[in-house]
Amino acid sequence: ARKGLADTALKTADAGYLTRKLCDVAMDVVIAEEDSGARDGIWKKAITEGDDEIVSLRDRIVGRFSSDDVINPLNPSEIIVGSGDLITEELATIIVESGVERIKIMSPLSSTSPLGIDAKCYGINPATNKVAKVGDSVGIIAAQSIGEPGTQLTMRTFHIGGVATGGFKTPEIRVRTGGKIKYKGLRLVEVAEGASIVLNKTGSIQILDSEDKELETYNIVVGSVLPVADGEQIKKGEILAQWDPYNVPVLSEKGGTLAFKDMITGVTVKRELDEATGRIAIVVIEHKEDLNPQVEIRDGANRPIAAYSIPVGAQIVVNEGDDIQPGALLAKTPRQASKTKDITGGLPRVAELFEARRPKDAAEMARIEGIVSFEGTLRGKRKLVVRNPDTAQEEEHLIPAGKHIIVQPGDLVTKGQHLTEGSADPHEILEILGPAALYEFLIGQVQEVYRLQGVTINDKHIEIIIRQMLRKVRITDPGDSEYFWGEQVDRTTFLADNRRIEEA
Repeated sequence: ARKGLADTALKTADAGYLTRKLCDVAMDVVIAEEDSGARDGIWKKAITEGDDEIVSLRDRIVGRFSSDDVINPLNPSEIIVGSGDLITEELATIIVESGVERIKIMSPLSSTSPLGIDAKCYGINPATNKVAKVGDSVGIIAAQSIGEPGTQLTMRTFHIGGVATGGFKTPEIRVRTGGKIKYKGLRLVEVAEGASIVLNKTGSIQILDSEDKELETYNIVVGSVLPVADGEQIKKGEILAQWDPYNVPVLSEKGGTLAFKDMITGVTVKRELDEATGRIAIVVIEHKEDLNPQVEIRDGANRPIAAYSIPVGAQIVVNEGDDIQPGALLAKTPRQASKTKDITGGLPRVAELFEARRPKDAAEMARIEGIVSFEGTLRGKRKLVVRNPDTAQEEEHLIPAGKHIIVQPGDLVTKGQHLTEGSADPHEILEILGPAALYEFLIGQVQEVYRLQGVTINDKHIEIIIRQMLRKVRITDPGDSEYFWGEQVDRTTFLADNRRIEEA
């Protein structure tokens, strides 16, 4: 259609502009020396989606230098690759076959060269298939490698969907390696035949080997039925968890009598015919006021013992006054509706990531590890507090009324975990989880956009751009240095000065 042609014409200009912006940022990155002596790096592991490996570990490490010694897990006295050695294709194959899950490699992000970067951090120059030489303008190469496929990305937000692509992932987890099961942060309620149901979104299950070393970790979907108990053995290929692929459930942890709160027909809820069951269902609708539709569970003396907030779009499947058992289904949200991650298609998304814009509806992230509790409302916003029982630290979050909170009171949250729906804000990731998590996030997100279009880009190009994004630091405390408060300094000079003062 015509709009395809117009899109292409605009796209070429935009991709050209992206290339210019990237070149402007990265042009002063050249290979300045063979080796700066720094042996720090970033972790790489295979990228998986569900059970499918999309990018193998091998493809991510070939042609880079290892930052640590890589030890063969099958034979601990054997070192496969030494620290600061090149990982060739043969070595990469050996590393993967020996069962190493992740490996730390040297990266432009960790180079300490005062001018440019060193050859070992860059690795093999894809143009010559040899290690980069001093003077190679790798910054421009990186900018062009990211900008050039930009012409193949789409401009518009496109809707992935239809029958062919949108099929649900299989609603079960089968373990890839056998071992002993260890529950981590799961809130469970027992149901029939020894199975249990997961009540929170934040738990995971680890598979341990005979020496209690972690082999794999699986994040567990809320509402999963777990046929295996904590501490049991599981064999490769057995089912670890199963769930309903079409609905996200809201489950009750306690038994008792139900009471509804803030459910006003026409304001917070509407009644509609459920075609599947033929009965009238109550559905929560978008609402302004300070109302928070909840299902309360009361004990025999009519005292509330638990309350569950029902998200917008959820269908309530119980009636007021019902008596329920622990683990009963209270409401369900269709999973399709909960998949509103807008795929700002292609180019604009890449530009958004490299400009580190704050997303419109950023998710609120937990700043500390701790237990969640709700403490009423303040100026029309809900007040959510995370408390750490060990350190007695607490952090308040004020959450606007329209946002859907995805944690329940009493959940254990980890640092940087999302408390509300929404996209992650790169600034928050850097502030809360530190640079390493930000690298992983940005590299992963940029690669995802290109992967959807079937384009492969080497990670090192993206790493060079990210290095330039994080080039400056702001001084918050000058200490014994010659800097001022709030001065912006180049990161490498800053680190060098810090080292100089420490050694003095």
